[in-house]
Amino acid sequence: MEDVVRVGNISAVDPDAGMAQVYYPDRDSTTAPLHLFAFHSEYALPKVGDQVVVLHLSNDTSSGVILGRLWGTAEPPQAGMAGYKKVFDSNAWEELKQGRYTIHADEIILEGTGGSCTLSQLIDLEKRIERLERKE
Repeated sequence: MEDVVRVGNISAVDPDAGMAQVYYPDRDSTTAPLHLFAFHSEYALPKVGDQVVVLHLSNDTSSGVILGRLWGTAEPPQAGMAGYKKVFDSNAWEELKQGRYTIHADEIILEGTGGSCTLSQLIDLEKRIERLERKE
């Protein structure tokens, strides 16, 4: 039971299976493909090189669950990161800070059963209304 919880680095990711392999530098060994823990059914694949915590389900590295990434010296938390922030990639994130909720992406699409529109379309519509109001 001494190696049930381990820290290692992602060495390979299989997005179709939702699995990844973890390399343990102290043992110079790599696990079999392991499942990723799905907290609140979120889908967030780790990247190769990410440092992760693994819960092994037996005495070897053939079965287990990758619980998630760690903040550390390789990837420290961003300065002033208070509140909530979820980074999807370098161009897409959401954040709650000091009572303000921000969604950032190259394009944001609002979609429902009645149809869809982009945030860009709404901003353009607001500008058109402002121009029409100025003409009155």
